[in-house]
Amino acid sequence: VNSVKHVDHNSADIYSYDPHSGAVRYERHLFSQDAGRPTVHHGLLYWPFEDARFSVGRGEFMVTDGHAWQWREFTARRRILHLHALLSHDGALYAGSGGFTATLNRSDDAGVTWRQVTEHRNAPNSFSRILSLTTLGNVVYAGLFASSERGVKLQRLENGTLGAVPDWPAGESADALTRYDGRVYALHQDATEVSVWRTDGNASEPVPALANARVRALAAGADALWAIAASNRGGVLWRSSDGREWRVAQRFDRDEPVDVTVYAGQVYVGMLGADGRGVLFGPPAPAPTARSQAPRAMPEASPAPEPDLSQLLAELDRALAEYAGFVASGGRLTALLAPIAAAHSDAAAEAL
Repeated sequence: VNSVKHVDHNSADIYSYDPHSGAVRYERHLFSQDAGRPTVHHGLLYWPFEDARFSVGRGEFMVTDGHAWQWREFTARRRILHLHALLSHDGALYAGSGGFTATLNRSDDAGVTWRQVTEHRNAPNSFSRILSLTTLGNVVYAGLFASSERGVKLQRLENGTLGAVPDWPAGESADALTRYDGRVYALHQDATEVSVWRTDGNASEPVPALANARVRALAAGADALWAIAASNRGGVLWRSSDGREWRVAQRFDRDEPVDVTVYAGQVYVGMLGADGRGVLFGPPAPAPTARSQAPRAMPEASPAPEPDLSQLLAELDRALAEYAGFVASGGRLTALLAPIAAAHSDAAAEAL
């Protein structure tokens, strides 16, 4: 995915790359703050995003079988401002949201309907977000960010509630959760630096070999764990077989590493190029490709009931006729206009 990094910019363009042929294909544009963390579920790709024009109050994501794309949304008990991470686990989809309280949500029907599993009750007047999700054993782990709050940000789901992972240090956030060789690795951020920590679920410890390395992302392969570290003048790709001893696998002089993944045993690094464009580093084509799971049919969304346009327009007329009283009572015009616009009808357009 190409997006404008490190600033608020509503652009994320998704491309696909075929390692065997070297072909690159444009797939989709997301009007999104950054790109979100996707997942593959039943052979379908689910991609969460945030459209600042439309996402307030709901979670949005795209789903594709590699050819067609469908837009999906869900609402939760708590207002969602950002849907950032999706995870496929044990036949279910999990979604991590951000807002005045972060929520963890679950779908058992491939993203058609959702229920809230739990929420993070952060400090008053603060904002929280689930940044990253993974599993260890059969337990879901979540990396959190919460403003104006210091506490353990690596959490795990136990008895329907997110709780702190033992021995994990207090800080501002935990991100880039990656499972490798019986442990979860994550980027721990406190007020002064970002460091790499790991846990087996019972005890947690730092990874001293990557101290002060400015690690930005992690990825696990079958026989190695990979990390990228970055500066505005280039970066480093690190490799480890045990998570403790690390060596430099490659240095980059001018391009800045942003993300890393392992596919079919090969390592790919996404870059912010020196010329400001997106760059993908990897093995030259033809490179190995993995046998992919045959995708299921795209999930059919439940049809929304047809709105009573005359009733919606009457409610809007009443609000506009006594607008001062409507505002004083806490009314919001967007709540009245949205269902009318969603009708997508000529009659609604003419009335508005």
